[in-house]
Amino acid sequence: MKKYIVRLLLITAMFTVACNNKKGKATEEKKDTATKATTIGKQDFCKLTPLPYEVRCSNAGGVIIDPDVAQQYIADFRTRYPALESSYWISGCVIDALYIFFNDNANASYDGLWLTFGARELEPHQSTLSLVPSIYDNGKHVSQWEAVSKIRLPGSCNGSEFLTTNSEGAQRFRDIHRRENTTGVIRGLTRKVWIDECVINMLKALIDMYSRSDTPLNGLYIYSSAYYKTLPAEEQPKGYDPTTVQSSVVLVLSYTCKNDNKTYPAWEINRFLYELNKEKNKDVFNHGELCPTSCLNSDD
Repeated sequence: MKKYIVRLLLITAMFTVACNNKKGKATEEKKDTATKATTIGKQDFCKLTPLPYEVRCSNAGGVIIDPDVAQQYIADFRTRYPALESSYWISGCVIDALYIFFNDNANASYDGLWLTFGARELEPHQSTLSLVPSIYDNGKHVSQWEAVSKIRLPGSCNGSEFLTTNSEGAQRFRDIHRRENTTGVIRGLTRKVWIDECVINMLKALIDMYSRSDTPLNGLYIYSSAYYKTLPAEEQPKGYDPTTVQSSVVLVLSYTCKNDNKTYPAWEINRFLYELNKEKNKDVFNHGELCPTSCLNSDD
């Protein structure tokens, strides 16, 4: 009798284990299928294919960069400065407005933009970003705050927060975040980054190229990033301080999908441009110019 009971228990246990294994296997298969379906679905309607583009800008290292390296820089910034904004998104219509501004004022000596960091008046510990045209004078790119008002956004364009017409926010950033009025100044925190006009032209051209594709470009992510202390010489932008980890920016166009209202960073474009140009154009490693080292001492 005991043998019969033991044998019955063993059979029951084996049946239970077999059922559980089958159920577990079915669950895993369902999970894998769901994952694959999601991936395939994303690839079907949201696959961004890089298009041929000839880079004619030697100061476009903020765009022409290995995404793996760029994302490490971005992660390092977030670790070092967790209270500051780690990214800013501007609409494609702002890029259009900047492109028109430079073309309409071609004889006014504007040579680029300062991506100028600021601090809010009521929330000073939050950082902001202003797009300030510059002119080249005596070896420096001089901010032209009064020119910001000449950048005309279309009525439906949301981007006025990036077109501040005064430098008070920039001064607050210097006082609060860089601590310039104290002996404990944070040297590694760049207060603004200069980019060449040709970068705007390149971004505009890329947006136009993708306008009729299934993945049209709709704007630009400006990611705050931090260089390593051991940044190779050929990758060091003008104004780089090798004694510390120094902040800069990485520029990544964004896109949407025809069946999806979400916005995605177009890292594929950065990688494509990097692979094509990293050897052909050595200057692509110039990620702009960093301030305060590469700007006037009294510059705001």
